[in-house]
Amino acid sequence: MNPTRFAFSNVSTAALILASLALTGCSSNGTIRVEDPVTAVATPVVQSATGVIGTNTGAKASSVGGVISTVGSSIATTEMEALGIDNGVMIGTGGAVQQVGNAVDILGKGTGNSFGQIGNQEANILAIKMESVPLVIEQVGGAVSSMGDAVAAVDNGQLSALSPVTDPAGALLNETGAGIASLSGNMTTAMDNAVVQQVTSSGSTMIHMIAIDTEATTQSLGARTGLGVPVNNLLVGTGLAVNNLGGDISSTFAASPLLSSTGGVVSAAGTLVASVGGLVTAPSSGNTSPSTFGNVIGSLSSAPATSIAPNSPLSALSSQPTLSNLLGSLPSTPALGATPTSSLAGSLTTVTAPVTGLLGGLR
Repeated sequence: MNPTRFAFSNVSTAALILASLALTGCSSNGTIRVEDPVTAVATPVVQSATGVIGTNTGAKASSVGGVISTVGSSIATTEMEALGIDNGVMIGTGGAVQQVGNAVDILGKGTGNSFGQIGNQEANILAIKMESVPLVIEQVGGAVSSMGDAVAAVDNGQLSALSPVTDPAGALLNETGAGIASLSGNMTTAMDNAVVQQVTSSGSTMIHMIAIDTEATTQSLGARTGLGVPVNNLLVGTGLAVNNLGGDISSTFAASPLLSSTGGVVSAAGTLVASVGGLVTAPSSGNTSPSTFGNVIGSLSSAPATSIAPNSPLSALSSQPTLSNLLGSLPSTPALGATPTSSLAGSLTTVTAPVTGLLGGLR
């Protein structure tokens, strides 16, 4: 790996560069829109690492919703009359799948807009998140109603004998879908309640505190162990590779909306992976060189700390020659039966003298 390519010293910059490549939603026809990285970087937004992850998680979910919507669009335009299936069945089924995709897309955008603001104490992230709930419910209700249309269309043409069963079933699904969609209005009214707003505000404050404290802890751990920078660089490099792969898929299969949107999901996944590195590397740590495991091990063999009390037992131990010095003072192994050399005798006398004195005092 070329270190000049992936060695990002500032995780916020790296995350924002990758975030500019993330998918920000899908259009009504199910295609995926990618932000221009130059435009996005020109006006950076300061986010916590957790906030960046929240934004990219939402973009990832939104891109999945785009794929689902594209599948629904393909189903709705598929001709199956040659097999005895009425077009109404395909249109209703495709519409239901499209609306499910729209619900996932809305849910992803709501996640990015809300949890992407973690670290901004003024943002009521739970209230922002709840704003997308009525829209999701509306899309789900519409999907159920569309399935009712599909069921009701089954008895058209050659399968008309099934109308006593399919017509009531389709009507029931339509009624159920309408009931689900009507809940969106109740949710909107409930969110305007002062008590609900107070609860969401308190909950958001708690989420901010927990997320930022956890982030600070993991970043500090990464700096102390020396793993923060290499792990971050690994995640950024992997994320860029996956992101580029998704871009290649989108460009290669540009003629196919489904395959092209799948490439967008891959790109969003790469962006999300890269942003996770911010949890182990603080933005300010890019200008420092945290110790590696090699430096940590090397520090264990250095001289004793100067903070040891001079008269303590530890100071006596630290003042003794190290094992390597003691072994170095010994001569080579003498021949069998030879008399030990004077240097060896002197070394042994140094060791036995305190013991001899102690035994002499006991007489």
